[in-house]
Amino acid sequence: VTDGLPSEAQKAFARHCSRTSRLFNLVQKGECSNYGNGEDFEAGDTLAVQKKVLSEVGDIYITIGGGQGIAQEAHDASVREARIVPL
Repeated sequence: VTDGLPSEAQKAFARHCSRTSRLFNLVQKGECSNYGNGEDFEAGDTLAVQKKVLSEVGDIYITIGGGQGIAQEAHDASVREARIVPL
């Protein structure tokens, strides 16, 4: 979770996952991640919708960086007992 901002960390993570991993990259409608690994999944027309979807689909969240947006997404995910791994 990098608060929806383009990130080299996201790209590096995706590229270092096994090709047999179940990796999904959440993107806004009409966009693509260009990460070279995983399946892009359109998660809404806006960043706000994308963040909402993100907080509802994962079992484990690795957070990079921080701030109010990351804290809210982590809280929303933890309410439904997802695991949060802050870096």
